[in-house]
Amino acid sequence: MSPTSTANSKPTTLTSQSTSDSNVTTSISTVRPTGPPSNGTTEPLPVPTQSPPIVCPAMPCPLESVCLNGTCQCLSGSFLLQGRCRQGQVFAGLLHITSLTFNNEMRNRSSQIFQNTAANITATLRDALKNQHGYIRSDVIQLVPGSVQATVNNLFEDSNVSQEAINTAITDAIVDATKDCGDCLLANATFRSMYRYFSLPGQAK
Repeated sequence: MSPTSTANSKPTTLTSQSTSDSNVTTSISTVRPTGPPSNGTTEPLPVPTQSPPIVCPAMPCPLESVCLNGTCQCLSGSFLLQGRCRQGQVFAGLLHITSLTFNNEMRNRSSQIFQNTAANITATLRDALKNQHGYIRSDVIQLVPGSVQATVNNLFEDSNVSQEAINTAITDAIVDATKDCGDCLLANATFRSMYRYFSLPGQAK
């Protein structure tokens, strides 16, 4: 009797790649499958896991964008999507959140507390703006103390939406949160719009 093949019994190998600079390290690890399982079914390839993306200036910004507060910001009238600046409408604002206490780590966009706080803010703004025509998403650009003040960009496809309509939708969400849920993120918060214009070096405004 011939020896039994052991081609599919090799141990799983782990491959990894990493990039680093003085401030941020990003690692991607992928498990290499050793072959189909013994029952004959095919397992799906594992999805690579990736740590939070590197922010500028560790990585260069795409064309027609500038590095501002540690993140790439496209010029006025466009927003960043899948690594490119796309035409659209960007309505910037300052959201003052009194239900949160500022932590110095919130200044670092790569920190876990910044990412968690930003995720909560963007989800809350999405609920407030989801019925506005052309709404895409909201991005948190910066967090500063007092209690927590978030600079946000509300991104829209080209549409007839106005800054007034956006202000009203967010203000209504604040009123509802204050009335119905005293410990909600937007309870007793305030929001004001901000003029947004970024230009490339040497480009006239």
